[in-house]
Amino acid sequence: MKKQLISFSESSKIFQDSLTPEEKKISKKRRQLHTDKLDAYMQTVNIPQYETPEDYHQWFENTPEGKEHARNLQRIEQEVNKECVWGGKREGAGRKNKEVVKVVITRRLLPETVAVLKDYAKKHDINETEALEIAISKLKQA
Repeated sequence: MKKQLISFSESSKIFQDSLTPEEKKISKKRRQLHTDKLDAYMQTVNIPQYETPEDYHQWFENTPEGKEHARNLQRIEQEVNKECVWGGKREGAGRKNKEVVKVVITRRLLPETVAVLKDYAKKHDINETEALEIAISKLKQA
């Protein structure tokens, strides 16, 4: 089966469609910040014109000026990452608060009482805490 390639713009649209409204706002802010910083930098630098992309890449990778240009582009990316954080904590992430707060208690019980509690829990396929809570609720009803 032949793989179907998608264009960068289609890929970008798929990515943008998958973002939440808050993420879209951050993404737009990041793009604008990056564009502003890149435009400001490009006004201060003189990059030679090349006929082919290969010629540009040769200059970019093999000359001191091209390598300095690459470092400046990385610096711009780092500045954007510092000013407009991508990722990190999200609204609603993490463990949810439980409505009922349970308190940890430690009590000494007779072995026979513990055995009854364990047998009841096993018989009803519940844990020992649930078995104890049921026993206490029955005492309250009595």
